[in-house]
Amino acid sequence: MNRSYTVYGRWCALLMAACAGPTSRAAGADERADVLLAKTKAVYRAASSLSASQSTTTIRAGRSTTQTAVLRLRRPNLVHIEITAPQKITLMSDGRNACRLMENNRIVKQTTDQDLREAEVVSGLPGTLFFGHDSYGFGSLSDPNAQKRYTGKEILDGVDYDVVTITVSTPPTHTMKLFIGRDGLVARSQAEVSTQGETVKLTSDWKRQRLDSIPAASFAVTPPNSAGQVQFPADETATNLIAVGKQAPSFSIPAAGGGVVSLADAMRTHTAALLNFWIVDSNACRDELPHVERLYMDLSGKGLEVIAINDRDPTEKIKRAISENKLTFTIGRPRLRSAIFKRYGVHAYPTNYVVDSKGKVVFRCVGFDDAGIKKALAQLGVK
Repeated sequence: MNRSYTVYGRWCALLMAACAGPTSRAAGADERADVLLAKTKAVYRAASSLSASQSTTTIRAGRSTTQTAVLRLRRPNLVHIEITAPQKITLMSDGRNACRLMENNRIVKQTTDQDLREAEVVSGLPGTLFFGHDSYGFGSLSDPNAQKRYTGKEILDGVDYDVVTITVSTPPTHTMKLFIGRDGLVARSQAEVSTQGETVKLTSDWKRQRLDSIPAASFAVTPPNSAGQVQFPADETATNLIAVGKQAPSFSIPAAGGGVVSLADAMRTHTAALLNFWIVDSNACRDELPHVERLYMDLSGKGLEVIAINDRDPTEKIKRAISENKLTFTIGRPRLRSAIFKRYGVHAYPTNYVVDSKGKVVFRCVGFDDAGIKKALAQLGVK
């Protein structure tokens, strides 16, 4: 794999350690901070398009790196982002087709959902607010544990900005200052994040932000003719999955609703299990949840157990998704970034396995293959 892309991936992984929860007024919030943040959310979410130049400087273990990018975003999922440093990568999505143009002039095809998720990571808070989320990479504006305070005005480049300081004392503990202009746009964020025994400082600036309408035609996926194409098969992300006929790795993990869920216990009392690996902010995962719930309601009395596993999102964020989607099947919640996704070879979301009563894999897929899952279950007598 291209080394620069590996660095880019690690950078994305750091920022995607999201910590979100249900909307709640924290005890330390003040009214002016609430008003400013509400205005900021409303401004970005009312826009049909967003363009800006962005730079993020990260200081970690005494070393400083800076990423710069030029962003163009349009609802619902159109993306054109040119990352110019530390490596050159272009993310493109026209809503149907998506790809990543690498520094070595190679094209990697990907789904629009993958492109959108990477776009939110790179563009930071303006991008995530624009696409309807509250995340700022390592936290959330709706985190009930956050203390939000208006801390006065500061000057950037000769312009006065209102500053809201957000402090979170639960992991990952952090303090972040948001510089909000009179127009409600965020011009800068300064954060200090403590996680896994180290402190990371991040400063992000967004300049030349415009909310003018950008024509959809300008997001056409048109890589240069000189670029070499990397043709991955449709199930490229499935190459690391456990093979059909192999034993599914055993696990015993906390359940989001309390207690413990284990594969061995499930298979002692059920004919088959659907193991679903998911994350909250994936559009594909959000789309599949009603189908998984319907499948569970139809077949749980006929021998099916469903265990949906999420080790990427904080518990409160998962509980909010459970409540919003009225989910009744079991949600497994291991510790953040546990080994279970790796043990099951999961690199894309959602990923699904059908396992028989002996714990053997009889079907697996990346995405939600409703027909394939039902066929595999029927062959086990669950129909």
